[in-house]
Amino acid sequence: MDILNITFNVEKTALVEWKRFMGKVFIPYANVQEKFVGHNFYQVMVEDPNAETYSYQLIAENESIINSFKAEIFPALIREMTQAFGQKVLYFDTILKELKIG
Repeated sequence: MDILNITFNVEKTALVEWKRFMGKVFIPYANVQEKFVGHNFYQVMVEDPNAETYSYQLIAENESIINSFKAEIFPALIREMTQAFGQKVLYFDTILKELKIG
């Protein structure tokens, strides 16, 4: 399994609207093609008086599904988020590859 991990840093002044955006736009649209086998949404527990950090993870059977999503769907979602929130929401993404040890 591979995971696309998208980490968001959200200014507290935008938090309520951003959570609404995630629930009504980002998460449903990210899963529209149903190529992912699961997804998770977490709050990252860091101390910041001005912002909160969140991690949204899309779980895929292989990296090609993630690469397809990043090429076809992700840019439109990020563009919409940036138009709505500007610099109040910053993000970065990483691909996590499951390893078997032992």
